[in-house]
Amino acid sequence: MRMWVLAALLSGLIAACSPVASAAQADHHTPYRLFLVQGGDLVIRGDYVRVADRVAFLLPLDLPEGRQGAQLITVPAGAVDWETTRRYAEAVRAARYAASHGEAEFEQMSAAVARALNEIAFTEDPRARVALARSTRQRLLDWMDANHGYRAPDVVEIVALLDEAVSADTGGAADGDLSVSLVATTGRPRAMPVLPAPSLQEIIARALTASRLSAVPEERLAILDAVAAVLDDPRSELGAEWREVTRAIAVRDRAAEARRVAAYAELRRESLAQAAAFARRADVHGVRTVLDGVRARDAELGRRNPDHLAALLSAIDGYLTEARALRLERDHRLHATTAARAYGADVKQVMARFTASRAALDDIRLLAGPAASALAALDRGLTDALDSLSGHVPPVEARVVHELLRQAINLAATAARQRYEAVLEGDLSGAWDSAAAAAGALMLFDRAAVELDRVLPQTERN
Repeated sequence: MRMWVLAALLSGLIAACSPVASAAQADHHTPYRLFLVQGGDLVIRGDYVRVADRVAFLLPLDLPEGRQGAQLITVPAGAVDWETTRRYAEAVRAARYAASHGEAEFEQMSAAVARALNEIAFTEDPRARVALARSTRQRLLDWMDANHGYRAPDVVEIVALLDEAVSADTGGAADGDLSVSLVATTGRPRAMPVLPAPSLQEIIARALTASRLSAVPEERLAILDAVAAVLDDPRSELGAEWREVTRAIAVRDRAAEARRVAAYAELRRESLAQAAAFARRADVHGVRTVLDGVRARDAELGRRNPDHLAALLSAIDGYLTEARALRLERDHRLHATTAARAYGADVKQVMARFTASRAALDDIRLLAGPAASALAALDRGLTDALDSLSGHVPPVEARVVHELLRQAINLAATAARQRYEAVLEGDLSGAWDSAAAAAGALMLFDRAAVELDRVLPQTERN
């Protein structure tokens, strides 16, 4: 068959193609729907937004011309049948496209294909004709894929004739790529049927379903209030019996939700007060008991307020952190107080030995003695006291005092040795050196005693 004959047939086929029925079944206002795992669906206004484990969307609560408008709500992502929802969304987009400008764009594409076919018919070079046919064929397939498979049967029929034209010009050797593309085109999944616009009764029934799926109490209350308002509208054309039964359900659910909201509010007040009291007492176990109680009460309430629960648990966790920090601080201070008391008791014994040597040191300061035999014993006693002091580790707050006391005892022992040497040699200058050392030792000791009395009582009071 000659290429120009096929071109004429294709042109006639394009002219004979009629608009598809889907354009008459829907318009650009056709709503999307979320299909549920439990069965059924939710009509949504606009599109949805998926954020983490939630899906946010506008839920219509009345007919488009009604007073209630729509409510922004969220439902768990796990409640949605995502594959069916995706397929239906594609069907709606295809229907909207067909109802709006699909046919006009198909006519534009048809005109472009007709011009290409005319060019093919008057092209003498067989290879050029095949290249043009392939290009036109691919353009058709790409257009169909980009436009939701609009008028796919017509496009497939045109593509089949183009394939026949290519086969005729190539002596019957069909291009493998063309065959594969044709199989893929004819194997497109069948689109889901677009459902008719919901009636007011269907909108209300779906709103009640959404109120049970939402995890936010404010959303549930808003939906139930809006449903009651629609049902109470005197202009409503809903059946009286259905309206009465449905209103009773909405009122019942609304009352249960209000009780649940009040229960969660009471749970928050009581648990936070208890946790704060336990935290002030550094009672970690007490705060943990409050946490366990909150989780148990949430289970009793049906776990219907996850956001409230998360915020409450976070606040109680804050009190738990405070209780742990305060308990650690108290344990630390208790340990420090105990250590300081033990240190004070030990150091008091060392200081008592210094005090027993005070009279002899005062004599050295005044160059009034004591005898050489007493000086040797004084030196040994002060050296032993210094060794004893070195065996005690002071708490942080007493380190300065400890060093003052060490210097005082060390200086006192030095004074005793210097006085002893001065006595042996009759050295007055050495005696004056020992007097200065004794005076410094007494001054440092008195200062250390005052500082120790200041530091240790403060530790005990804490």
